[in-house]
Amino acid sequence: MESAVKQVFTNATLVTDRFHVIKLAMEALQHIRINLRWKELDKENAAIKKAKEQQIKYEPVMLENGETPKQLLARAKYI
Repeated sequence: MESAVKQVFTNATLVTDRFHVIKLAMEALQHIRINLRWKELDKENAAIKKAKEQQIKYEPVMLENGETPKQLLARAKYI
């Protein structure tokens, strides 16, 4: 697409605006957050399954703020 624009608009200058850079960065962070949340869900499900096999009560890992990592990743959409 860039080469087509350069051929049609020979005197144009390519400009990157702040809004779209921030938008792309936020989308990338969102993608990373979702992947981390899925990994955390898988870890928690494995820990729950292991606790059931050992017939003990599952206690989730709590962070300093009183949330689990899964809850933090669910809530941290707009950091």
